[in-house]
Amino acid sequence: MVQAPATRFRFDFDDLRPAIVELRVVGGRPALPDSAVDVAAAAFRPRWLPRLLAVFPATQPLHVEILDSGTFAGLLLESLAALFATAGAEARIRVVRLEGGFLAGSPAFDRLPSRPQVTLLPTDLTRPAVAAANSAARSRPAALLVLNGCLPHLDGHLGIDPGQPLLRVPLVGRGELEAVRSEGPPGLVRRGFGLGCLGVARRILAIYSEGLP
Repeated sequence: MVQAPATRFRFDFDDLRPAIVELRVVGGRPALPDSAVDVAAAAFRPRWLPRLLAVFPATQPLHVEILDSGTFAGLLLESLAALFATAGAEARIRVVRLEGGFLAGSPAFDRLPSRPQVTLLPTDLTRPAVAAANSAARSRPAALLVLNGCLPHLDGHLGIDPGQPLLRVPLVGRGELEAVRSEGPPGLVRRGFGLGCLGVARRILAIYSEGLP
């Protein structure tokens, strides 16, 4: 495995497009692809970020799938992976970045779960983006829309389904984009955006825990 620096972020749209990878099957489940990269914990844990306990069974890591390749999706993926790695550092939780998602679990896991336990649909507050997310959600009833902006009064105008599970994070702006250039993922260095990502992380863990035997 290649150890990824904690504070580097390459802002390149080509990097955000999911790639087709060949998976090796070991013991009935795919092994981690060669492109998987371990995510290092940040050198500091913000005061607002609680510690993450070791809640992951050894053979059942959390797999979060993120279905989009835009700027917001890239920042969300980078931030969530960094939050899990940093919050779980003391419990030796391992976080691995994949194309289009990430894994979190015990230190020794080396295989993918049979399917992602959580699917996120990062969605900008535009009618075309909401329509695309609604279409993707029809084939994934448990998917969560993650809206780029906390403006619930616009839901009806944008065509957001009132019954669709969703979460909101603060609108990505210049501060979030500037943060990734030198300081690290905005989910760690921008408190407002970080707290929004923390809310997403809590929902992810709740869904994961509900599916455990």
